[in-house]
Amino acid sequence: MIYYTIEMMKTLQHLHKAGIIHGDLKPDNWLVRNDPCEYWDNWGTGVQGGWNTKGILLIDYGKSVDMSLYAPGTRFTGGVGADTFT
Repeated sequence: MIYYTIEMMKTLQHLHKAGIIHGDLKPDNWLVRNDPCEYWDNWGTGVQGGWNTKGILLIDYGKSVDMSLYAPGTRFTGGVGADTFT
């Protein structure tokens, strides 16, 4: 479980460094890969088993904000409207 938590934090860190705010983080917006699966895109190097067959993918960027389009220091307020995940 800690592996996936660290991967989530790394993903968010990369997004924020790129100046992107996802805006809709919730369990529905993560895909979790825990074993080899023929039907998913090839995320790893093709090695069977081990860490190459595990990972996460952040999806649904519909509420994302590209901060490069706003003046530095711009702040946003509001909610996503998904009270069930609060």
